[in-house]
Amino acid sequence: PQGFLRTPVGQETGLGCKIGQACPVRFTVTAIDINPPCRPYGRPADEGWKTVVLHVSMTTGQIDTTQARDARLLFNVFTLQGITPDGVVSDVSFGWCGDHKNRLPSDVLPNSKYEGTIEITVPEAVTSIAASQDVMVSGARGWVWPVD
Repeated sequence: PQGFLRTPVGQETGLGCKIGQACPVRFTVTAIDINPPCRPYGRPADEGWKTVVLHVSMTTGQIDTTQARDARLLFNVFTLQGITPDGVVSDVSFGWCGDHKNRLPSDVLPNSKYEGTIEITVPEAVTSIAASQDVMVSGARGWVWPVD
């Protein structure tokens, strides 16, 4: 209902795709962990919230600086949102439970491949995570993945 493209976990999608052309940025949420065990000294989500870890694979082709910026913004706490079954949209927060060694890089370069994670916390009622973006970028509001 919010205009997001429902995307199953494991399905590749893309940013800036045009019919008959290769996508300059392709990405897949390969897995989603809910409330994983915390590392020593890690902090679990607050009461009423849950930890969500998105495992992401991203491949770029020949991209310009605008496409690199848009790709970098796909998976961060400033553009990810949680959605409840009744449509309530909420911002997400940084997660502090897990090991951030495999964190998705914050910079995106042309002709590169990335694999990593982003850890966030969301209200317990959230059942979908959306990567929101400006509609002008791809013609859609963004993508949404189930986190049941």
